[in-house]
Amino acid sequence: MVEQPIKYYLDGTLLSDYGIIVSGSTGLIDMPKLKAVFKSNVPDRNGELVDLSALYYEPRDITLECWIVADDPTDFNEKMMAFKAAIMLPGLRRLIIEVDDQDKPLVYDVYLADGISVSKKWAISTMKATFQIKLREPDPIKKVWMFAVDDITNTVELDVDCTATVTIRWGDGSETNLYVDGLQTVEHEYPEHPFGDRYIVFTGNIDDLTIESETAIEVWGKLI
Repeated sequence: MVEQPIKYYLDGTLLSDYGIIVSGSTGLIDMPKLKAVFKSNVPDRNGELVDLSALYYEPRDITLECWIVADDPTDFNEKMMAFKAAIMLPGLRRLIIEVDDQDKPLVYDVYLADGISVSKKWAISTMKATFQIKLREPDPIKKVWMFAVDDITNTVELDVDCTATVTIRWGDGSETNLYVDGLQTVEHEYPEHPFGDRYIVFTGNIDDLTIESETAIEVWGKLI
């Protein structure tokens, strides 16, 4: 299979390992829709009064245009069953998109928002099919940090400071919901294996959230 300059990972597994190639996408870098704001139509002035002191956004909808090539019907069914089993697991799935010449991947915590309808052509030998993967990211505004698990340390420590409710998704399928009231230190221990980078995502009321760490590094100060 041809090496792709853009790599799509689902919970750490390349989509190409399922035989899936992403040929296009929508929504990945779109600005999420603004939630309704307070408006007042004052009769003795032009226009309207709008309260924009705090802005909040709708979830992000992502569509991946995909195709798959398999050696035969059995190979096709095995690849599709393996992919569907992975994306239909409970909880949010971690979608990571890497571009070869960039060191800041795009990170999304998503769920399957619609069924997968496969347009396929049955054949005795090579099987070809196209389909869409429709995903939804419930928390589209986030901060992203990175921690490298290696043979020296597998525990990350972060100092977070704000007065807000935030959710921390640690990149290993677990998450922490906490109310931060001033400076607070949070720790998370990862399994020692496999080694590699874990992307820590902060969502919620993050505009006034500050983070410092001696063990992790900032990837995105605010990823929209």
